[in-house]
Amino acid sequence: SRDAKLNAKIYRNSTILYNEVTGDNPWNVKFGSMIHMSNDSYLFRTYAQLTELGATLNGNTFTTVDGETYVPLYEGKMIWHYNHHYGSWPIEGERPNSINMPSETELENPDSCIMPWYWVPLSAVNDRLVKYDKDGNIVWEWKHKWMLGYRCVARSVDIRTFICSPIPHAIGVGNSATLLYAERGTMPVASLCAMMSSLTFDFAVRQKVGGINMSTFFVKQFPVLTPDQIPSAMQWQIVKRVAELCYFNHDMDGWASELWDEMNEEQRAELPQLGAQQPWIYDPERRAILQAELDAIFAHLYGLNTEDLRYILDPEDVCGKGCINETFRVLKDNELRQYGEYRTKRLVLEAWNKFGYNN
Repeated sequence: SRDAKLNAKIYRNSTILYNEVTGDNPWNVKFGSMIHMSNDSYLFRTYAQLTELGATLNGNTFTTVDGETYVPLYEGKMIWHYNHHYGSWPIEGERPNSINMPSETELENPDSCIMPWYWVPLSAVNDRLVKYDKDGNIVWEWKHKWMLGYRCVARSVDIRTFICSPIPHAIGVGNSATLLYAERGTMPVASLCAMMSSLTFDFAVRQKVGGINMSTFFVKQFPVLTPDQIPSAMQWQIVKRVAELCYFNHDMDGWASELWDEMNEEQRAELPQLGAQQPWIYDPERRAILQAELDAIFAHLYGLNTEDLRYILDPEDVCGKGCINETFRVLKDNELRQYGEYRTKRLVLEAWNKFGYNN
């Protein structure tokens, strides 16, 4: 089938994220689950419980009367591509099954914060970011001011399947999100995040994921480009777009400062916001264009031609009306309802042509 051929092409032009047989691990990733929603539930406190104990809330962090800090517990449904503020919980009533995305006004405010349903002690979070041997020597420690998380619940028939985002470091993360500890540096990991958020990557993911569980076993087999396959000039085009997409709130100041530290003077001159710790204002129209440009860049890097990309965006475009193959039909239907057009398709193909990839 066309799907299988295109999937084979993507795999031919890439490698897998983590090869357990050879040990190849081009992005130097480790997989981690921080807080278990059942086994670690004794750590959890709700808004009502903490306020009853007399704890004070600053932003979305509580401090108890005896000085203990409680930080938000992130869950998978709170993130989306390039968005660590995708969902916020109510602070009273029963725990709902679904949560709402903050309003555009809230997202535009770089000092806004989202609310979790549960808070956990900061000490418990810190304990899980370091590992010791039997003699008490540190054998691994996560020292970055950010983490990269992906949703563990995913279906191949949803709008998108693989959902990942950088998230702030001083928070708990429940096991509905897996953490990817990638030790390559902040700029390279921004490229990895963009690659794993691209439509080309997601197309390949959809061929593999059958149920609703994004298991580590699957993720290790997903097709990624190696850092060497991304030319340095191209990496900068990727990183500066990821910076603008992800840095819209001060809770990502740590991530922004690490990006800044890794940049050269020329790059810093292009993105002074990072050095000044001034987040970009959240702008849905601008974000749609930046994401489309990243989709075009990664389709090109994965070795796709124009017909391949058109097929991934909309099989009917290539195979004709009534084509039974499906790629991102739910995305298309949603955008037709919301915008009166399949906006992603138009923006990605415009970017593809603008960059001169049309062939």
